[in-house]
Amino acid sequence: MSDMSLILTALGSIALLLFLVMKVRLHAVVSLILVSIVAGLFSGMNPADITNTIQQGMGGTLGFVAVVVALGAMFGRVMEETGALDQIAHTLLNKFGNNKAHWAMTFTGFICALPLFFDVAVVLLIGIAFAVVRKGAAA
Repeated sequence: MSDMSLILTALGSIALLLFLVMKVRLHAVVSLILVSIVAGLFSGMNPADITNTIQQGMGGTLGFVAVVVALGAMFGRVMEETGALDQIAHTLLNKFGNNKAHWAMTFTGFICALPLFFDVAVVLLIGIAFAVVRKGAAA
């Protein structure tokens, strides 16, 4: 397999993925699996190896995401039960005001997300977002 054919396979796979998700409206996970199979076939992989490669790749990714989401959910629940989220929301709304709550969330997201991966930051910040909405609606 030449380098150029692998590059064309990668570009074609991206185009096919976008087509399946945007035009056909096929679910993203199903589209990814189908495009992975097609890309494997066009790159000359043995069909038996394609399924193993997809399984290992998705397993590693899902394993990482599952741990992050689970720990983030637990941490968020602890912060909610202790009142930390409400205190953070109260402080943010006092500093920025109810009419500028979106800037408070932007600032918090920026500061919190700098040292974190996107998915970790989202899991941690979603509790703060709900607390800000609760405090803003109560005010």
